[in-house]
Amino acid sequence: AETLDFLREQAKGATWITSVCTGSLVLAAAGLLSGYRATSHWLSLNQLAFFDAIPVEERVVRDRNRLTGAGVTSGIDFALVLAAELFGEDRARHAQLVMEYDPAPPFAGGSPQNSDPELVDRARAGAAKFQARREDVARQAARALVELASMAGLSTARYSSAEEYANRAIRLAASLGDRALEAEALVALANSRARSEGPRAA
Repeated sequence: AETLDFLREQAKGATWITSVCTGSLVLAAAGLLSGYRATSHWLSLNQLAFFDAIPVEERVVRDRNRLTGAGVTSGIDFALVLAAELFGEDRARHAQLVMEYDPAPPFAGGSPQNSDPELVDRARAGAAKFQARREDVARQAARALVELASMAGLSTARYSSAEEYANRAIRLAASLGDRALEAEALVALANSRARSEGPRAA
């Protein structure tokens, strides 16, 4: 919780909010990718949806000021895209040349889209236990985010903010398929609307 609170606080004044590989799951757990297109390592890409993010199968994904890179080696592509944004394309091209980044992998493949399906299945099977643990943690983090959004919806004084938080909680709970959490979020939304209307005359 301390790490996620730190990320939320830093994001308030950040020009860019970025990650590489499964770092996007940490940003998502902090609520910083809700409603944004994003990517991650292909084995964990689906977990972004638990946090109301939009998973995209691309090496680098930019959505407004969110920039995310896919697995491991995508970090170089990500860094060059960000360098171009920060310093201009000429300096990014210069960096690409100096590091001699001209990839020519020795084997075809490298992503599920262009690899032998049998190899993809073996990779999934080999990572299955670890991925199951990661998915369980991601679901727990998403549930915590739902509860945080619901509480914010119940406590904030501004109706527009309250409704936004409550609606986010509803979307998150729905993506998890958790009916109980979704009901809590609906209560938060109803309460925020009731507060906005104020007391009614008898």
